[in-house]
Amino acid sequence: MIKINLLGEETKRSTTALLWVAGYFVVMVGLLITFSVLVASTSRQIAEINSEIDVLDTNLKKIQKKTKEVHQLESMQRELNSKLSVIAVLKRSKIGPVRMLDDLVSTMPEQVWITSATERSTQVSLEGYALDNQTIADFMTALQGSNYFENVDLVQTRGAVLGSVPLKSFVLRATVNYAGKIKEKGNHSSDGVVAGSVKKS
Repeated sequence: MIKINLLGEETKRSTTALLWVAGYFVVMVGLLITFSVLVASTSRQIAEINSEIDVLDTNLKKIQKKTKEVHQLESMQRELNSKLSVIAVLKRSKIGPVRMLDDLVSTMPEQVWITSATERSTQVSLEGYALDNQTIADFMTALQGSNYFENVDLVQTRGAVLGSVPLKSFVLRATVNYAGKIKEKGNHSSDGVVAGSVKKS
């Protein structure tokens, strides 16, 4: 019996297309896995960086708070120093008149007699008698070197007779500073009390 093949010869199937498709899927899967790993790694790094940022931000706030406290302390220290300076000036000004009088008495030569002392603002005018012009000059030099008198000036001098003794009358003007000069003489006690004054007759 004769068999006739009407379909013709059986052709071989090509595997090239299948290999391309399989390779494509493998590459895609690899890329997806790689992408997932990269995303996970990046997310982890971002989380770590955010955590470090939070820590740094917390530390920064602590430092800013401490810096603010330091500035406040410095401001308080400056204010305290200013108040202490004012208190020191007021304290010296309070005892200044007593010390000024003590300086006036202690600087007077034996041959000087004060008859009048007038004060206006920071100016004091002294009137009195002296034995001679040299004694007046010595008195002015002593006043200029004292703690509480400055700009000592001779306003007037003229001859006078007290009883039967020839003298010189004088008028002095000076600037008085009750706070005193920075360097004070050693004839005052450290607690601000006058150590003592010498009376002139």
